[in-house]
Amino acid sequence: MAESLKSSKIEADTEKISKKKKKWSKYKIVSLAIIILLLTAGVCVYSKLNSRNDSAVSAAFKNDEVMRINGQSVGMNEFLLYAADVYQGYNLQKEADWDKKITESGNKTVTFEEQVKGTICEQIRMTKVLCMKAQDTGLSLTDGEKKILLENAQTYYKDLTSANAIDKALTVDLIVKFYEENALAQKVYNSIIEGYDESHNTSAKDTKNKGLTEKESYFIEAYHNLADKYDKNYDYSNSINWDLLEQLSFSKLSEKDAAKSDTADTATK
Repeated sequence: MAESLKSSKIEADTEKISKKKKKWSKYKIVSLAIIILLLTAGVCVYSKLNSRNDSAVSAAFKNDEVMRINGQSVGMNEFLLYAADVYQGYNLQKEADWDKKITESGNKTVTFEEQVKGTICEQIRMTKVLCMKAQDTGLSLTDGEKKILLENAQTYYKDLTSANAIDKALTVDLIVKFYEENALAQKVYNSIIEGYDESHNTSAKDTKNKGLTEKESYFIEAYHNLADKYDKNYDYSNSINWDLLEQLSFSKLSEKDAAKSDTADTATK
């Protein structure tokens, strides 16, 4: 019963955050280039990861801890901030068959929902790794950028509060951290892309079959090199709390959203 109640709360929080992120997205200065790249190049990202081993013994995670990246802990509320855009992106376009079976590299079969959750985790990892690169190179946000992001976070938090989507783990500080890390990661992404030289690039030979441009392939390879440097102990099985993520069901959320949509359509007829 306790697990069921916890799962319902996670799903409810995701739904509320998704709707409010959509409403307030116009206030964000963070580009979605990195997110779009990850989703379109999911097969490319996944090919670099070890397939999930269900028999592996997970690390001792703290309560509501989704994953760890180079010792950094990522909680469920932080995960939901990333997941909300992805879930809405698929669901609003009615592209998601969450229960569809997909065969990954190594002939490992997972559901589309599990694959998307893995991609979100990799998106979070990418953001953190790019921020580590920024710290090493002295790249930072300006005071003006930080001020805008703080104002955005305060507005977003206020709106979530009015929707009763706030608990003690979701704070203005966490939202500011989310905005600032994504903005900083975007700067590193831009700096990597600016360093692309077509005449010297040998990493993009097989991009057409993966739906990537040569610049995108160049970035993906650069990212994996950074991940090997800054997060070399990352393990797809043990660095992610899959038991906790299984309590979040995009499939059930989608069914609820579809039912609400059908009810609304009927009421307008």
